Amino acid sequence: MTQELERPLDFHSQQFRLFTLSPSDDIDSPIEGSIQRTDFNDATPFEVLSYVRESSKLMNLIYIDQEAVLVPANVGAALRRLRYHNEPRHLWVDFICVDQRSLSERSFYIRFMKTILRKCVRVLVWLGPNLTPPGEPSTASEEDVGKGLQLMERICNKDPSLLQDLELYGLELYRPYRAAGGITDPELEAKVDLHVTRLVTMEQQQDLENALQTPPAWKDLWTIRDICLAPQVHLFAGSHVVDWAKIEDFLGDVSYAKTIYGQDYIWGKVWILSLMMKMVAKIYHQRQTMRNVLAGSVVQSEQSLLAVMEQFRFVETADSRDLIHSMINLATDMDDFKIDYGDSPGRLFSNLTELLINRDENLYVISQGPWRSFSAPTLHYGYGYSISSPTGEKPSWVANFQKNSIEYGRLFPDNCPYKSGRPSCEVPIRVIDGKVLVAKGVKLGRVGKIKQSDYDYQKGMEWINPEGGPRAMRKDSLPMEYLDLYLDRAVLTESDATAQEYVTGESCIRAFWRTLVMDCNSHPTIRLSAQQIESEDAIVRAEWSRRILDMETHGSGSVKEPCFSDRKINELWDDVYFNWTFSMTENGLYVMLAPPAREGDIIACLDGCQMPLVLRPTEGVKEHLEIVTYAYVHGFMDGEATNSLVLQEKLRLQEQEIWFIAESDLIWDYEFGGG
Repeated sequence: MTQELERPLDFHSQQFRLFTLSPSDDIDSPIEGSIQRTDFNDATPFEVLSYVRESSKLMNLIYIDQEAVLVPANVGAALRRLRYHNEPRHLWVDFICVDQRSLSERSFYIRFMKTILRKCVRVLVWLGPNLTPPGEPSTASEEDVGKGLQLMERICNKDPSLLQDLELYGLELYRPYRAAGGITDPELEAKVDLHVTRLVTMEQQQDLENALQTPPAWKDLWTIRDICLAPQVHLFAGSHVVDWAKIEDFLGDVSYAKTIYGQDYIWGKVWILSLMMKMVAKIYHQRQTMRNVLAGSVVQSEQSLLAVMEQFRFVETADSRDLIHSMINLATDMDDFKIDYGDSPGRLFSNLTELLINRDENLYVISQGPWRSFSAPTLHYGYGYSISSPTGEKPSWVANFQKNSIEYGRLFPDNCPYKSGRPSCEVPIRVIDGKVLVAKGVKLGRVGKIKQSDYDYQKGMEWINPEGGPRAMRKDSLPMEYLDLYLDRAVLTESDATAQEYVTGESCIRAFWRTLVMDCNSHPTIRLSAQQIESEDAIVRAEWSRRILDMETHGSGSVKEPCFSDRKINELWDDVYFNWTFSMTENGLYVMLAPPAREGDIIACLDGCQMPLVLRPTEGVKEHLEIVTYAYVHGFMDGEATNSLVLQEKLRLQEQEIWFIAESDLIWDYEFGGG
């Protein structure tokens, strides 16, 4: 620790420190430099070093103001390459310029980094080599990364000799396929003239991957932030340097970029951006957005913290708080959010969740968005799991903002077609003792007995009904199974005059099949029209009755025929049948739900929540609930729980406070997900 770092900064005057790197023409000489404090009124033009913050197992010795200081090995390696021969170089390096022992200073710099990055001359991104401790996987060498950077620079510069080589390689590689496809040599050569077969060799592809895909910098949130905010960016590995502006020009020239291809063992010829430059392209687009923000051409909501975090939520982090801490400088809607490095992940997530609820006046962030804390199926294939279960790790109402694996994060890929609760909730939301969130809503009823034998089995082809086989092979017979389990086949043939009525007043069979498809079309997901309902209802009654007769007469049904005649309705059923299942509440409501919902759980419509939520009493106090998942409840997806006096009287529904609570008293100390 140098004497300069021991003196606190004056945050109000935006003081900061700069590191002056002493020159040397000997690559092996000791790294030396000095620290000075300054402000933007008289600061020397400076650059920012961006590097991956690796573990503290490997450290290098440098000399600052003639004092020996240990710095991370990546910092030492980068500084050694950054030294000028004859003049000093002015740098901002977080490990050197920030007192790492001071939580207040580190907290200040989370916000202040936006200013630092915008005021610097450029950001220098260290791609490697990244030094790793013995026993850990090594990264690409300086030479390997450098070869990739040089090749990318030649591609960006449209090097004529390189492009000709790529075209000839593409021609030769695909020449053997001409006979099978009836393609003549002149036709192949014409394709070369059109620049559609510029194909990198496997060796070149590996070089590009070494530079643009595998370096840890492309998986580091802090580096991503630095690139997005900097006026200029240089990528360097050892002595090899490429100006990011060249890559921007390449990505911006779409017609040219689309002529460069790589190879994939499964898919064959693949566009280079899809193959090895996905993260580079994503950063490029985010950087363009930040420029538009500065120019005032982006609507504020389009650059929300949640939107930015969702873009980069799969990036690896060492600390579960990093996603918020790094991305907050790319957002335009978080100026009022206080950052404190002393807060645990639980406290940070809780504070942000509370702020978002109060600002948006709804419960979207905890009930339906990709950051929800509970496991739940999405509408379109796949099962969207949250990393943390809602039991014991954190309050079920706190959004899970750590790097997560929700591949299909949203229930709907487009706008939610439901409005089960009031569109907004009362704010400020009540939070008691930092743990209990008090919402308002209507409890519709408890989940009754779930009768399917395959309900609680594992997903995938192992989700087996011992009698009927895999659910994936029973898609078209499932409605008949559910009908037998919960209702009666007689409801299909009842006349309108004698038909049993669902609680909404419609026939049971109509309510039943509408529940199976959640009352929606697919692609895009929109509600069924009155005309669709009338038309499909008549067909369902006739067609399903025929199938039942076939089963009774011949012992088998036409299970390979679509369940619904309307293509878009049937596509919706294709989407939901595998993960969702039909059931009923104890008071007779038709629902579609999925594990981990179980018998006895409470289903409620909450103010500010578009979907009904499945809730479960905690073991300690039965009035305290945790969020389990969401559900579809037929007849209550358009605000009927609070707006329909008829349904309220029939089911004796009433609005009430609903309390969500943490199960663990150690919530604020528990470092879930790392950190």
